[in-house]
Amino acid sequence: MSETIQSLLNQMHAAATVLDQPAVLELISSVQANSGSARLRLLMIGAGGSGRFALTNMLLQQPDLLTPSPLPRAPIPLQFSYGETTSAELRAHDGMGTTIAIERLGPFLTNPQSTHTDYQAIHIKTNSEMLKSCDLRIETIDPLRSRAEWQEVLAGVDYALLVLNAAALLSEHERRFIRDVLQVHVGLERVAIIINQIDLVADDERPSIQELMRAFLGPFESQPLLIEASAAQALAGLRSGSPSAESGYAVVMQLLQEDLIARHRDLKATAMRQAIEMCLHEMEQEAQRQQTVIAASEADLQELLARCNPQSQWLHDRIERARHRIEAFVNTLIKEQLMRNIEAFTLALREQLPEEIMAVDDLGAIRRNIPGYIETLWQEFFVYELTGLRNWLIDEMTRFSETITSDLRSLLGEQESSFQSLLTDFDPIPTSMKTFMMPSRGKHDAGTAATWLQVGGLGLLIFNPALSLGLIGAGQAVRFFFQRDIQMADKQAITVSVGNSLGDLEQHIKQQIDSQFLTLVETLNQAVAAMYDNGLSRMRATLEEQIARQHALIGKKEQIDQLLTTQIPALRMTLQQLGGRKHTL
Repeated sequence: MSETIQSLLNQMHAAATVLDQPAVLELISSVQANSGSARLRLLMIGAGGSGRFALTNMLLQQPDLLTPSPLPRAPIPLQFSYGETTSAELRAHDGMGTTIAIERLGPFLTNPQSTHTDYQAIHIKTNSEMLKSCDLRIETIDPLRSRAEWQEVLAGVDYALLVLNAAALLSEHERRFIRDVLQVHVGLERVAIIINQIDLVADDERPSIQELMRAFLGPFESQPLLIEASAAQALAGLRSGSPSAESGYAVVMQLLQEDLIARHRDLKATAMRQAIEMCLHEMEQEAQRQQTVIAASEADLQELLARCNPQSQWLHDRIERARHRIEAFVNTLIKEQLMRNIEAFTLALREQLPEEIMAVDDLGAIRRNIPGYIETLWQEFFVYELTGLRNWLIDEMTRFSETITSDLRSLLGEQESSFQSLLTDFDPIPTSMKTFMMPSRGKHDAGTAATWLQVGGLGLLIFNPALSLGLIGAGQAVRFFFQRDIQMADKQAITVSVGNSLGDLEQHIKQQIDSQFLTLVETLNQAVAAMYDNGLSRMRATLEEQIARQHALIGKKEQIDQLLTTQIPALRMTLQQLGGRKHTL
């Protein structure tokens, strides 16, 4: 009888039991569960604000099924399948289900008390032609999800739709997800990147979006399909009965109906073979790790454990070195550059504002609008500056990560080659630091300071209440005949007042920046110390686990050796043979 994918997976599961590693067995079980489905399995994934709900409504051709919201949602997976009527069910981790009205789904997901730890998924059934041919799963790019969890999710995916926000393209977390998760576990040839909300980008800026994407994707061997779309425009078109070409609706639906559903058998075959290869790779890696533990002496493991002492002078020296580096980086490079840019911006304002004030005829409009105008200019300045500073900080923290990994590796000393596996998947940056950013807008009192300008300007025109009505009348007559000259003098007075106040405003902002950077240095120092401590704690926990497991593993040495030298190669050979056959899935 010919071999089948299912029988191959059964053999793999039986062979992997000797490893007694739940993550490997769960991964194989997940692939086994998915191998029995003949339906196309689609995954839609994206960060908050990318427009996944609107895009889902578009794919299902039900404009009002899911309610989009700017509020962050709990990262609970949504699984869609076909049903005659629309229904939703909350599925807990113990398998128990609770019905929820579809219109309550949005408020539930945006409720801070709704956490992904309480629910396995939300199952939604609805009457959509697309769901007769495929299943759809929506996921959030969740930084808390482990590598093993992503593997298990992606092992059950035939094709992935990654949704990006055109107005906030390629955050550092999105870059990491594409590079370290999608590329590794799916392969970008089975990915389409939908650049959503393209209608929010000016026409002349759209070519730069494609250039940015291609520059980032260029180094990858396989390339994903890129589609520009506006789900909001497409839904408006669906409601009126005529989606526009600019919305990208036709392109997305062609991908779904002609490229994916029509060739779903080939897609599934490719996806299944890659998932099985992923399982074999994980089996092999775990077997090699266990061989390393078996080959080590307990004395070597205890010696390494002693080196990972959180109270050691080694750790104190590394943290102190990092502190000096942070202070030099923040205060010497970042802060000094920002202060110079603030001075240059103030100088530019001083040169620009007189010309702009003189060009306006309505003196009242000048008094009303100049405070808000100056505040807007400063806000735009800080948005631009802080974007660059955030990227600079992210790059520096990435370098810190590499330094810390190198320092931890140095603890292994002569044992590095034997215990390299301890750092194979090591990522010392805490989750809080992966999302660390400076405020998107400086917390300065530009608005209050700008108001001083308005008060000063108005003060120039306050009359002495003790003057007689006759003098007031005479003054009004003089003002009428010399209106142009007086208005010019008023403008010049306001210009002088604004120029003087800009200096005070600059000093006020610099004081605020100084205070912020003191907080920033302290935050980074604490974070890096936590990174070192977290790294040592994880290495200690791993070593303690290795020591506890060593005696049990020694008794399985022959089985593990046989798995590596005989069983895994034989399973790979079977997979290659199945790849050349038809109808094996």
